[in-house]
Formats: sequence, structure tokens, C-alpha cells
Amino acid sequence: MRQTNQIRGYSSIAATVFAATAVALLGLTPAHAAEVTMRINHTFGVNSFPDRALQEFKKQVEAKSNKRIEVRLYSSGELGQEIEQYDLMQTGSLESALLGGQVLSSVTPEYGMFEAPYLWRDQAHLRKVWDGPIGKEISKLLLSRKGIRIVGAWNRGARNLTTTSKVVKSPQDLGGLKIRTTQNPVHVAAWKALGALPTPMPFGDVFMGLRQGVIDGQENPLDLIQSASLFEVQKNLHLTQHVRSIGWFGVSEVWFKRVPDDLKKLILAEARTAMLVNDRTLVAEEGKILKELAKRMNVVPEKDMDIAAFRARMKVLPQEFAKTWKKGLYEQIVKTK
Repeated sequence: MRQTNQIRGYSSIAATVFAATAVALLGLTPAHAAEVTMRINHTFGVNSFPDRALQEFKKQVEAKSNKRIEVRLYSSGELGQEIEQYDLMQTGSLESALLGGQVLSSVTPEYGMFEAPYLWRDQAHLRKVWDGPIGKEISKLLLSRKGIRIVGAWNRGARNLTTTSKVVKSPQDLGGLKIRTTQNPVHVAAWKALGALPTPMPFGDVFMGLRQGVIDGQENPLDLIQSASLFEVQKNLHLTQHVRSIGWFGVSEVWFKRVPDDLKKLILAEARTAMLVNDRTLVAEEGKILKELAKRMNVVPEKDMDIAAFRARMKVLPQEFAKTWKKGLYEQIVKTK
């Protein structure tokens, strides 16, 4: 019996050696032996617009690097909620993440105006500013202050208000309503100015917060309202379109420095391409999403709301953040055509 086991053992070793030799001779790399592992965390749902863009990024990067890079995607804040991501990336504990507007208020508060309601004429205006000197300065500051390198920017849909029961047509209707906001001080101040009770909360907690009545409403782009199934716990959808914004695809500079140069070029190129996938999907599908949500929710169109009154309440923000926001920034933004 012992001899038989020895023979089997020798055969197993021989088979292993043969297989390893064959791999080496053929120039193959075992599937698990990627040179670079890139974990990408985000707080959005699976199959949301940005998540689909990252799925394409993973597909292209792994294929074009011949599996030298392994991309792992984590949705719904599995590796950390929005603000937690920043510290993890700074130390290199997280390779990459999609970033929302809170990164500006947290790391570059002098540019927090970007998230002010009713600031932008349209999405093209916002992108024109980001692609110019202001955007380049913000990117430099995120890198120098937090070690986050911006490798791509993507359009987010306009934020819209949803409520559990009360229909909102003017700021007066918001009195006493607990509205979930991000932890962005600008968002908190804006909803307070509108008469609501702003309640900062991580996005991952919003569904249960609405279901349990901890909050009375929230505000997000249409694709997130759908992908997070918020229509199950919200009755009314108000097309306020009060905040237009972009998101950023960031990587940890600590990690990026260790990536081989040829793979850096690939990551940078595919990141830009993937963000365009998000933007095209947004344009093509946002209207369809609204139609689907209209089957489940009471949609309040812009014409039925006093948007001028909402805008007027925002005039207090520049004064409130006068010591924080960069002097002359508002004028720069308005003058950009």
C-alpha cells in the first residue's frame, strides 16, 4: 500500500512539474497570476449607469492587458461609503473608486460651489467649466492634498426630489420634512434654506431609512432612484432638477506609482473611454427610466412647481460660504460660455 501511494505521489509530482514546464514553454500565465489587481469601489447599485461603465472598463482592461491586470468591482459601498473611500485611497488601502461631489467639500472646500443648486445653465455648461482651468486646478489639488489622481469624469443625471407621502410644489411644502442629503455641507445648507430638515445619511442606508420612516424623502438622479428601487418606498417624484453634477473616476496615487508604465497608459485610456460609455447611456436611457418610474410613482413635472421660489432661496448660499468658497469663482463660472 505504501509503495502504491509513493508511486501515486511521484506521478502527481511529475504531472505538476510537467504542467508547469508546459506553461513556461508556451509563455502562458496562470489565470490567477495577474501582475496588478485593481479594486474599484463605488456607492451606486449594480447595473446603474456608472456600474455598467465600469463593467466595460473591466472587460477592456483585462482583455487588452492579456490578463496582466485583474479588475474587481464593488458596488453599493461594499469597501467603504463615499467619504471613507478618500482615506483608503490616500494610504493605498483601496486602489480606485468612483467619487461624488462630496470629495470637493471634503478635500477642496473652496470649490464646494460646484454642488450648489441651480448654479449650472445645463450639463454642457458644467462640463465646459470642468474641462477648463478650474477643473485642472481641482484635479491638482485632489492629487496634492489627498493623493487621489483623477483619471476620468462622467456626467450624472440631474438630482430630483422624492417624498413618501407629501407632494411638494413650493418651498413652503418642505416645512418639517426630513430630507436625506449627502454629507456635503452645501447640500445640507441648501435644504435648510428651503425649509426642510436635512438629514445626512450614507446612500447605502437610504432605502431602509425611507422604509422605516426615519426620513420623509431624498434626492438623487433618476437612474439611482430606479437602480436602488426607491420607488418601492417613495410615492412622489418631483422633477426639480435642482443639482447638476459630474462624478470622478479616481485612483490611489500610492498604488498607481507601482503600476508598470505600459499598464498605466492602458488604464488612463480605458478610464476615459469607459466614462464616455456612462455619458452615452445616460443620454440614451434616462428618458426611458422616467417612463418606467412614472408607472410606479406620481410624477410632479417642473411646470407644476414654483421653481423660481426654490431658486430664490438659494441666494443665501454665497454669503453663508463666503469664507470658504474661492473668491471670484462664481463670476468665473457664470462667464463661461
